[in-house]
Amino acid sequence: MNPSTAAATVIVDELIRNGVTHFVLSPGSRNAPLSVAIFAAAKSGRATLHVRIDERSAGFLALGLSKGMGYGPRRGGRAAIVCTSGTAVANLHPAVLEAVHSGEPLVLLTADRPAELVGSGANQTTVQSGVFGPQVSTVDFPIAERRAGQNATWRGILCRVLIDGADKPVHLNVPFREPLLPDSDVAGKPDLDAAGDAAEGADALRDWPESLAGREGGVPWTRWRQTLATDTAGGAATDAGGDSGGVELLRELPARTLVIVGDAPWSAASAAGEVARRMDWPLLVEPPGVGPRHALSGASLMINAVTELPDGLKPDAVLVVGRPTLSRGTGRLLRSVSRVHLVCTPRHWADAQYVASSAVPYLGVAAVHHLAADGAIDEHTDAQWTASWRKANASVADAVRCWLADQPWPTGATVARDLLAALPSRAVLFMGSSNAIRDIDLVAERRGDLIVLANRGLAGI
Repeated sequence: MNPSTAAATVIVDELIRNGVTHFVLSPGSRNAPLSVAIFAAAKSGRATLHVRIDERSAGFLALGLSKGMGYGPRRGGRAAIVCTSGTAVANLHPAVLEAVHSGEPLVLLTADRPAELVGSGANQTTVQSGVFGPQVSTVDFPIAERRAGQNATWRGILCRVLIDGADKPVHLNVPFREPLLPDSDVAGKPDLDAAGDAAEGADALRDWPESLAGREGGVPWTRWRQTLATDTAGGAATDAGGDSGGVELLRELPARTLVIVGDAPWSAASAAGEVARRMDWPLLVEPPGVGPRHALSGASLMINAVTELPDGLKPDAVLVVGRPTLSRGTGRLLRSVSRVHLVCTPRHWADAQYVASSAVPYLGVAAVHHLAADGAIDEHTDAQWTASWRKANASVADAVRCWLADQPWPTGATVARDLLAALPSRAVLFMGSSNAIRDIDLVAERRGDLIVLANRGLAGI
């Protein structure tokens, strides 16, 4: 077995052990070792292979797969985009920027030329380390050699990088020396099964100075042990001691608190929706978070249509979850309120107005339970004020229905409303930017039974 085949086989095996279930491959020469290893893994049923000849399209396919797998209580896996060296890598940049700003754990697996060829004038050779700028750090793999002591290094590097990239893209740059294709007795065969043994071509895989097997049982070489408890309603991690930051925040929030959910991870958005329901606070959810049903479908239109809310609807505080991206009215509202609190992480800060007085990384129902145990929920609830929001929302919904009915032709808003209403439960809707997503935001009823996705990191068109 040649060194490039050995390294590629181990890399693909360890990626699968770390939850990479989909590989989007743009074929090339320098990434041939990875292509062969991925094909073998897909052939044995351990992964799904998608082939796209255009790297820009491939990058967005991988991003979409990542978003889809990240929707729901538990992430279902990761996606990796695999390409050859040179301009192929640069063509991934648009998808990478979107992944950075939306917090998607995209794996960028790029093949490279050996270090001695960089700067030599060799074809399809450039400096690939740091090619994505400060947004994504590059980890350069050591080039494979025919010697013992590399299996643990390769696997350990992969685990370290993937653990750090739980909510951001990671760039794994792998140089390969020729020969790039497997030896004739190995071609199409090398794959390590879940137990760490050679599923096919066992003799060929043993033709190496050391075992290339991973840990027994198909587990990662290095496992990350989460020290957080799980919030059962929100499906996300909270502080094992009871989400102390969230409890403190809830104690500070007044009865007239408006909750606005922008672009946020599913776990954070769903948990915030449940907190709003239990606290009986009005809930405004921007797409792609179209649900849950208790969200106010006309709230965005209300906020956008006026320069200032009526006194009966003005909040004393606004709780912003994630990053609102659709409405200028939201920005006006946040500037007019004296108390704005954020639910976001330092890596994905969400205070473009510079008005936030506090921020916590997560807010779940565990905090509500603490408040309820102290008998303090009632003092943080104003049922009459929330009812006023619901009444105004119903009036706006009626006005929208009448306006759409009077239109002589189907408008974008009509299509948005009817499409959302017609989709079956658990349908997947991926929205474009610009007017498409704004039409849905303004007129569509909120539904919690759909999987609604969009690229809102940079909102590229």
